[in-house]
Amino acid sequence: MFSKTSPYAKTPINGKFIGIYRHRPIAKHSDDQLITLLPKYQHRPDLLSYDLYGTPEYWWIFGIRNPNLIRDVIWDLVTGLEIYVPSADHIQKVIG
Repeated sequence: MFSKTSPYAKTPINGKFIGIYRHRPIAKHSDDQLITLLPKYQHRPDLLSYDLYGTPEYWWIFGIRNPNLIRDVIWDLVTGLEIYVPSADHIQKVIG
């Protein structure tokens, strides 16, 4: 089993084999903030996750929450990009 913080947490495992990926949606919420990425976050979703949520494990959330802007959550995170980020409270409610 994958940890609850993993993007693969809902993906089944059958013995030694991983099943078909099951997407973990993060819906829009009234607490979402629009932020502009600073140079220190370029190609560093782990650092952004750490600064926002206190853990690097939520790096994948930015791609899920901004699918029209981010296809590759590492290389598409560039200085000046404006993205929506969920609040820490909302993430705790959705992910646990």
